[in-house]
Amino acid sequence: MKKLDFTFLTNKLFLSGLITGIVISAFAFTLIMMPKYTAQEKEKIKGTMAGATYVPAVGEIGTIQSVGNQCNDDYSDVIFNNDPNHTVIRCHSAPATSGMQVAVILVNGGEFCSGGGIIVSVIPVGN
Repeated sequence: MKKLDFTFLTNKLFLSGLITGIVISAFAFTLIMMPKYTAQEKEKIKGTMAGATYVPAVGEIGTIQSVGNQCNDDYSDVIFNNDPNHTVIRCHSAPATSGMQVAVILVNGGEFCSGGGIIVSVIPVGN
Protein backbone atom coordinates (compact mmCIF):
# COMPACT_ATOMS: atom_id res chain seq x y z
CA MET A 1 0.00 0.00 0.00
CA LYS A 2 1.22 3.47 -0.93
CA LYS A 3 1.87 5.98 1.85
CA LEU A 4 0.07 9.38 1.62
CA ASP A 5 2.34 12.27 0.67
CA PHE A 6 1.54 15.65 2.25
CA THR A 7 4.55 17.59 0.96
CA PHE A 8 2.21 19.76 -1.16
CA LEU A 9 1.21 21.58 2.07
CA THR A 10 4.63 23.24 2.15
CA ASN A 11 4.52 24.27 -1.52
CA LYS A 12 4.51 28.09 -1.85
CA LEU A 13 2.14 28.10 -4.83
CA PHE A 14 -0.36 25.89 -3.01
CA LEU A 15 -0.28 28.10 0.10
CA SER A 16 -0.64 31.36 -1.86
CA GLY A 17 -3.57 29.91 -3.83
CA LEU A 18 -5.25 28.68 -0.64
CA ILE A 19 -4.91 32.06 1.09
CA THR A 20 -6.09 33.95 -2.02
CA GLY A 21 -9.11 31.65 -2.31
CA ILE A 22 -10.06 32.21 1.34
CA VAL A 23 -9.79 36.01 0.98
CA ILE A 24 -11.87 36.07 -2.23
CA SER A 25 -14.51 33.77 -0.69
CA ALA A 26 -14.77 35.96 2.42
CA PHE A 27 -15.12 39.09 0.27
CA ALA A 28 -17.82 37.49 -1.90
CA PHE A 29 -19.71 36.25 1.18
CA THR A 30 -19.61 39.77 2.66
CA LEU A 31 -20.99 41.30 -0.54
CA ILE A 32 -23.80 38.75 -0.70
CA MET A 33 -24.83 39.18 2.96
CA MET A 34 -24.47 42.98 3.20
CA PRO A 35 -27.87 44.02 1.73
CA LYS A 36 -29.73 41.81 4.23
CA TYR A 37 -28.65 43.88 7.25
CA THR A 38 -29.55 47.58 7.48
CA ALA A 39 -27.67 50.18 9.49
CA GLN A 40 -28.70 50.33 13.15
CA GLU A 41 -29.30 54.10 13.15
CA LYS A 42 -31.48 54.12 10.03
CA GLU A 43 -34.88 53.74 11.74
CA LYS A 44 -34.22 55.92 14.81
CA ILE A 45 -36.08 59.19 15.19
CA LYS A 46 -33.99 61.76 17.01
CA GLY A 47 -35.59 64.01 19.60
CA THR A 48 -38.49 61.78 20.66
CA MET A 49 -38.98 59.28 23.41
CA ALA A 50 -38.79 56.56 20.75
CA GLY A 51 -34.99 56.49 20.80
CA ALA A 52 -33.86 53.00 19.88
CA THR A 53 -37.23 51.40 20.46
CA TYR A 54 -40.42 51.26 18.42
CA VAL A 55 -41.03 53.73 15.56
CA PRO A 56 -44.63 53.89 14.29
CA ALA A 57 -45.45 54.10 10.59
CA VAL A 58 -47.68 56.67 8.90
CA GLY A 59 -51.32 55.68 9.43
CA GLU A 60 -50.67 53.70 12.59
CA ILE A 61 -53.19 54.15 15.40
CA GLY A 62 -52.49 54.75 19.08
CA THR A 63 -54.05 56.02 22.30
CA ILE A 64 -53.07 59.25 24.09
CA GLN A 65 -51.82 58.64 27.62
CA SER A 66 -51.10 62.26 28.62
CA VAL A 67 -50.85 65.70 27.04
CA GLY A 68 -48.83 68.84 27.64
CA ASN A 69 -46.90 71.74 26.15
CA GLN A 70 -43.19 71.71 25.36
CA CYS A 71 -41.20 74.30 23.38
CA ASN A 72 -44.42 76.32 22.88
CA ASP A 73 -46.01 73.39 21.07
CA ASP A 74 -48.69 70.89 22.14
CA TYR A 75 -47.67 67.27 22.53
CA SER A 76 -49.31 63.95 23.32
CA ASP A 77 -47.63 60.95 24.92
CA VAL A 78 -48.98 58.03 22.89
CA ILE A 79 -48.89 54.23 23.07
CA PHE A 80 -49.32 52.71 19.60
CA ASN A 81 -51.41 49.58 19.03
CA ASN A 82 -48.70 47.68 17.10
CA ASP A 83 -45.93 48.33 19.65
CA PRO A 84 -45.22 45.03 21.44
CA ASN A 85 -43.48 46.83 24.35
CA HIS A 86 -46.18 49.52 24.79
CA THR A 87 -43.58 52.29 24.70
CA VAL A 88 -44.83 55.80 25.49
CA ILE A 89 -43.78 58.04 22.60
CA ARG A 90 -43.96 61.84 22.68
CA CYS A 91 -45.69 63.13 19.52
CA HIS A 92 -46.63 66.53 18.14
CA SER A 93 -50.40 67.01 18.13
CA ALA A 94 -53.22 69.50 18.27
CA PRO A 95 -54.70 70.06 21.73
CA ALA A 96 -56.28 66.78 22.85
CA THR A 97 -57.18 64.83 25.98
CA SER A 98 -56.06 61.50 27.43
CA GLY A 99 -57.77 58.42 26.03
CA MET A 100 -58.36 59.82 22.53
CA GLN A 101 -57.38 57.73 19.50
CA VAL A 102 -54.77 59.26 17.17
CA ALA A 103 -53.16 58.28 13.87
CA VAL A 104 -49.65 59.09 12.65
CA ILE A 105 -49.76 61.56 9.76
CA LEU A 106 -46.05 62.38 9.42
CA VAL A 107 -42.66 61.17 10.70
CA ASN A 108 -39.82 63.73 10.66
CA GLY A 109 -36.20 63.31 11.68
CA GLY A 110 -34.65 65.91 13.97
CA GLU A 111 -35.05 67.34 17.45
CA PHE A 112 -38.53 67.52 18.97
CA CYS A 113 -38.40 71.29 19.63
CA SER A 114 -37.29 71.91 16.03
CA GLY A 115 -40.38 70.17 14.62
CA GLY A 116 -38.81 66.72 14.35
CA GLY A 117 -40.44 63.53 15.57
CA ILE A 118 -43.87 62.03 15.07
CA ILE A 119 -46.91 64.14 14.19
CA VAL A 120 -50.32 62.69 15.03
CA SER A 121 -53.89 63.68 14.32
CA VAL A 122 -56.93 62.88 16.44
CA ILE A 123 -59.27 60.31 14.89
CA PRO A 124 -62.84 61.64 14.91
CA VAL A 125 -65.29 59.56 16.97
CA GLY A 126 -67.28 57.21 14.74
CA ASN A 127 -64.39 56.35 12.36
